[in-house]
This record gives sequence, structure tokens and C-alpha cells, in this order.
Amino acid sequence: MNKKTCFACHLVCLSLICSVARAQSSGEKFAPSGMTLNDASKILLLNNPDVLAAKALVNEFEARHKAAYSNFYPSLAVNLGRTETEAGAARQKQYNYNLSGSYSLFSGMADAAALKKSRFELQKARSDYKTAETEAFFSLRRIFAQIASAKEQLVLNHEVIRRRQENVQLVKLKYNAGRESNAALLETEALLETSKWKKQKTERELKTAQKKLNQLLGRDIRLPILIMPAPVSPEPPLDFSDFEPELKTHPSVVSNEAGLNASREELSRIRGGFMPGASLSGAWGRADSEWPPDAKNWNWSFQINWPLFSGWKTKNDTKSARAEINRVEEILKKTRDDVFISAEDSFLQWKETYSLMKVREVTLNALSERAWLVKNQYVSGQTAYFEWRQAEENLTSAQEQLLAAKYELEIAYAEFEKAMGRGINP
Repeated sequence: MNKKTCFACHLVCLSLICSVARAQSSGEKFAPSGMTLNDASKILLLNNPDVLAAKALVNEFEARHKAAYSNFYPSLAVNLGRTETEAGAARQKQYNYNLSGSYSLFSGMADAAALKKSRFELQKARSDYKTAETEAFFSLRRIFAQIASAKEQLVLNHEVIRRRQENVQLVKLKYNAGRESNAALLETEALLETSKWKKQKTERELKTAQKKLNQLLGRDIRLPILIMPAPVSPEPPLDFSDFEPELKTHPSVVSNEAGLNASREELSRIRGGFMPGASLSGAWGRADSEWPPDAKNWNWSFQINWPLFSGWKTKNDTKSARAEINRVEEILKKTRDDVFISAEDSFLQWKETYSLMKVREVTLNALSERAWLVKNQYVSGQTAYFEWRQAEENLTSAQEQLLAAKYELEIAYAEFEKAMGRGINP
């Protein structure tokens, strides 16, 4: 082995080691056969921008909710000061340090309402996160279905090419024997070229879908990716009524319900401005004209504060809060109706697509038998070329329509799951 060959081998080994290291550092561990839908969903939660933004909002409202508890705890502070005053020729210095504290005994229920409001805002943020997760998961399932459909289409393309190559040979034999026209031969060859073009088109669509999957998962779009087929869509039940109770916990409904409750608590918080408040405060320390100060200094106070007039601010804020409650109530009502309509329509579309796939299967079986029969008749000279050609085209069309129906069924079921508010995590 010469030096150039040895150097090239070292480069190849180094690139392989780097590739393995990148895969391990990214945390992506897939089965040898390929990435499953569950694998992809885990990566999706870590990299999808919409999901990450919704998660950040949840973290924000979790912090706000924890901060709302601070109103129920005393506040403490350490104070250290030096004061100089001058009056005429006299100049005085004052040093002091103390520990001060205050505690709200009653705030007109405003603090309790603010705490409840923060809890409902957190609930709303979590429901919105569930909605973002559901939308992202639907996009993932759609791309998985596109890739699976393109792979099945490639298998069909190869089968059609093989079948049409045999057809060209058959027609060419008949043409050379003077038993078939040149038009039939040219048309058969044209159909073969068309099937080759369809194969190229499917290969392009497959590559594009794989790049889109990498993009959705936040991976380099040029990375090779191999996926496992997603679970087959189940047979839909007879009636939608079994799913209606689940709609009560739909993320959009829960989000708007939480928003309504938060608006009501905001009204309670504002109403606290009409009620008195009570607080306790005190301080203990030392003060003197010399450092360190030696004279003890302490105080405590109990205060009751009852606002009598705020320039109509509290009254107008109350009206604004009531108007907001009315607005959110109407939004909630519309959301419930929209969720029901969308879920029921997607369920009916799921049933319709499932029935269509069954029709496509029966049709394909019938046309397969007819194509086999007509081909044998054509070989034996019992039927014309154009009748055989039509039977072959009907068979190919039925096969393509069945693949399309399977893809549409996967999308219809994914649409139904999205309409029901089902995401990655139940």
C-alpha cells in the first residue's frame, strides 16, 4: 500500500469516526431498521420552534405563579445609613442600622385573586402548549405518510415498468409476425417511457419529503434518513357520540375556560380596591452620632387603609374587566362549537376515506382478474390490442388509486386526531 492510499484510508476512517460522534452527541439513537414515529416525536419536542416557544411561555407563567405567593409572606430588609445635616454653624452626623419588616394582613382579597389568576394563566399556557404540540405532531405524521406513500409508489413504479417492458416485447413479437400494427407498438413504448418518468417523479418527491422531515426535526436537511412505517390507521367506529365526552378536555376549550376564569379573578382583584387593607410593620436597630451606633431604636405599627376615592379608576377598571369577561365568554362558546364541528367533520371524513379505500381494494381485485383474462385473450388472438391496452391501464390506475386512498386515510385519521386535540403525550 503506497502513502497516498494509506492517507486516503486514514481520511475515510476519520470521517466515519466524526459521523458517529456527531450522531451520539446529538442524542439521536434509532433502531438499525430506521427512525420510528415515536423517535421522531421525541426529537420534535426538542427542536420544533413553535413547541419550544409554547414551552417557554409555560415556564414564564410557572415563575409568575410562584411569584404570586410572595404576597402571603412577610418582607424583610436590612438597612444601613449615614446622615449628615447642617444648620448654621452646627453640623451633625447620624449613623443607623436596623432590620425592618412588613406583613400584609388583609388586602381586600386582591392577593388571593391574583394568586388564583396566575394559576389559571398557567393552566391556559399549558393548554396552549398542548395545542402547539398537536399541530407539530400532525405535521410530523403528514410527512411520515408522504414518505411511506412515496416508497410504496416506487415499488408500484418498478412493477409497472416491468409489466410494460413485457408488454413491449409481446407487442413487438406480434408486430414482427405481422399480427399487430405499428401504432400499437409505438403506443406501448410510449407507455413504458411514461412509467419511467413517473418513477423519476416519485423519487424526487421522496427526496423532498425526507428533506422536509429533517427540516421539521431541526436536523441537517442533507442527512440521510430512514423511517419505519407509522402504525396503520384503525377502522373508525360507527358513531361519533363515543368521542363527544373527550371534547370537554380539548386543549382549545380548556385554554379558553382558563382564560375566562383568569378574567373573573382579575375582576375580583380589582374589586379589592373598594375594600380596606390591613398591614403590620416594624423595625429594630441602633442609631447614634458615632460609629458603631449604640442607642437602640425600634418601632412597630398596625395600619388600616381604606381608599375612599381613586379618580374613578377602580370603577372604570371594574367595567373594563366585566366587558373582558363577556368577550371571553363569547369566545369560549364559539370555540366549543368550532371544536365539535371540526371533530365531527374530520370523523365523518375518516369514515368516508376508510370506505373509499375498501372500494379501491375491491375494484383492484376485480380489475386484476380482468387484466389477467384479457391479456391471455390477447396473447391467443381472441381480443384486440386496444381492449387489452385499456384493461392494463385500468389495472395501473386502480393500483395508483389504492395507494392514494391509503395515503388519504392516514391523513384523514391524523386530521381527526388533531381535531380531537390529541398530541404526542396523552
